[in-house]
Amino acid sequence: MPTSLFIPPPRQVYDRLGRDHFGATSYATYNYLGGGVIGKVKTQHFETALGLARTMGVRGDVVDFGCADGVLLASLDNLYDSVVAVDIRPDFIEICAQVVADLALSRTTTLCTEGLDWDQTVERIGAGSKSAVFLLETLEHIGTRDEFYESKIAFLQQVARLLAADGVIIVSVPNMVGLSLLAQRMVLAATRKYREPLSMGELARGVVLRDVSTLEARWSNDDHLGFNHRALEVALQTSFDVVHRRNIGVNVVYALRPQVATAPKGPALQG
Repeated sequence: MPTSLFIPPPRQVYDRLGRDHFGATSYATYNYLGGGVIGKVKTQHFETALGLARTMGVRGDVVDFGCADGVLLASLDNLYDSVVAVDIRPDFIEICAQVVADLALSRTTTLCTEGLDWDQTVERIGAGSKSAVFLLETLEHIGTRDEFYESKIAFLQQVARLLAADGVIIVSVPNMVGLSLLAQRMVLAATRKYREPLSMGELARGVVLRDVSTLEARWSNDDHLGFNHRALEVALQTSFDVVHRRNIGVNVVYALRPQVATAPKGPALQG
């Protein structure tokens, strides 16, 4: 048995695909498979999320919702009876399907939700059937500007329709306030990686006051400018119980259970 629950897929699998993501061959290689200290830090939320699921006794069937190009799938396929890898982007799901085939992940299937509403999505995945939904580094990209956190809670309520009676949503989000924000900006600058533009005043406000609310008007689904996990935690209280919370520096990981067994029907998927 490996000491780590997170099993990084071989970088060669993604290099072979020949895609471009800010100069790397894929989203996975750009963010997680570069090796070194940065690679280890950026993959720590996977290890933490999988550890929380083990602590809570998660078994059986799970979903990786917002799976991107499938960097977590080898780990999930190793741990659970079945895995559904879900993303709204067809290009990500196309890569996922190739990763699943190359790594012979026999327990994993893929689903692209582009053009599907929530009822269709839930029907295809299976209402009330999953022990856990992993929603990792996804929620900060979900919703609308005018209902910044309310729309994220509405999304979580729809995701909760997939859960079995004792199911759990494992969420990770970036820590984009305080000293963590400053550290991220410095590391990204040093490694010449993309950074959302911030003025010195905006950066100071986010670091010293832990307030990024003025940036919400510039938020888009492609990034997470203006996201604040502390504000999310306040919004969560309306509909979810935070069973576990782990602050691991650059990320915060939660285990959530819905307070109400059923969730209202909502709009088409966004993200």
